[in-house]
Amino acid sequence: MADSKKQVLPEERFPIPKSLSGLFQKKELNDKHLWLVGTLTRHITRQDEEAVEYDPHSFKPLYSLILRGILTSKYNNIIESLKNLKLIEVELNAAGLETYDNGRGISKKYRLTEALRKEVLKDQLTTLPIQKQTLLKQIERSLLVTKERLFEEHSWAREELTALDYLRWNEEGARVWLREVERSGQLNGKRVTNKQLINLEDNIHSITKLFGNDKLIARVSVKHGRLFHILTYCKKELRQFVTNCEGQPLKEIDMRSAQWLLLAYCMALATKHGYTKDLKQQLLKHVGEPLDVLNTLRKHSSAQAFASAIIFQDLYKELAVLAKGNSYNSQDLREVTDDERDRIKKLLLKCVLYGYQTAQMKKAFTNIPQSDKSFLEVFYETYDDVILFCKSIAEDCKSRKSNGQISRSGCLSELLSTMEGDFFHNKLRKAIKSHFLDTLGYFIVHDGIYVDPVATDSTHDIMKRLAKEQFGAEDLFSL
Repeated sequence: MADSKKQVLPEERFPIPKSLSGLFQKKELNDKHLWLVGTLTRHITRQDEEAVEYDPHSFKPLYSLILRGILTSKYNNIIESLKNLKLIEVELNAAGLETYDNGRGISKKYRLTEALRKEVLKDQLTTLPIQKQTLLKQIERSLLVTKERLFEEHSWAREELTALDYLRWNEEGARVWLREVERSGQLNGKRVTNKQLINLEDNIHSITKLFGNDKLIARVSVKHGRLFHILTYCKKELRQFVTNCEGQPLKEIDMRSAQWLLLAYCMALATKHGYTKDLKQQLLKHVGEPLDVLNTLRKHSSAQAFASAIIFQDLYKELAVLAKGNSYNSQDLREVTDDERDRIKKLLLKCVLYGYQTAQMKKAFTNIPQSDKSFLEVFYETYDDVILFCKSIAEDCKSRKSNGQISRSGCLSELLSTMEGDFFHNKLRKAIKSHFLDTLGYFIVHDGIYVDPVATDSTHDIMKRLAKEQFGAEDLFSL
């Protein structure tokens, strides 16, 4: 990287609720306020509104060392001024205290106030630039420190990022595509929103930084054994502009119904070891342990049927047929439309994996259309062992919950994410490195991998072998 004393950093644009633009134009709020408000606005806009875990009203944790590094030691003055103006708020626990615990590394959590969040959700947004060089350099230094700390704790993350050196980013192609989206006003057949356009521009800027000379200050984090960077949460359509050195688009290989498979795997682990209580903590002792899922679940008929539907069939299409009162066959499954399948997928993920046993979900359940309720009812009846397992983990987490740091459904999500992270970022990363990908580029996105097309077949073979070893089944991946 060039000497920061001589380098002139480009401006950074941040999204904000449109109603606040006057405060910045009048200089009543400065660039430091813009960074904080923009960061909390991005917390809403960067989330995929179609994701099952999407919550535009959630709080964002902000580590005090990062705040101090960017906003200087007087960062509390910035926070207090925004609180006094009723622009941001801090999460409070049941006792009315701010949610932080230095001893356990728990940071305070912040969000925009309700009126501003609603403004963002109504697509009433604009962007403003941070141009002040001193602040831009403070942001840069903070990201560098954060990155180095991350590499110290997770050396494998550096290894994965290094694989990007063998790939190329077609920024011009991405911008041509974005201009066409703007011209047509359409994205995936739907009207594109201002929020989406801002997000896409932000995505392109961040990916360019990841592949440019600023790679070291690109935003990177590790959570539950998974590596996150802009390529893991950008709009999927932008990944087509990441190529190999010859300009060929990468190939995606993903695990079908990964979260459900990992749920079945966790149930099999619990069965093998006889665990019935404190399931999350007990199962974390066995991350990545090899076993035959179907064979291990043989004494639990509904659990084995669940695993079989995941491994050999299509869980969502099967449920669509069963909800109609039919015993399914291959013809029935083929007649289920993609739209119906996607609807059932989102419903199950939301109501079972990510929302089960929460007060919000119980309330929301009453508003679910009867046609959708039938899918859930059939799932609960057909796979009662699965529901009992999810309930047990939710109850365990309820008893362990502290300072509102984890939801009852969040426990299950964390467990599955940890299992997923081990398979993809530990086992798969090591396997492909030892085989060939130490000289070919790749990147992992949750339950899948993007690889150089030259390496597609070899990578697929490696993934099948690893899956056979860990789950007892190998035909789990889509090309």
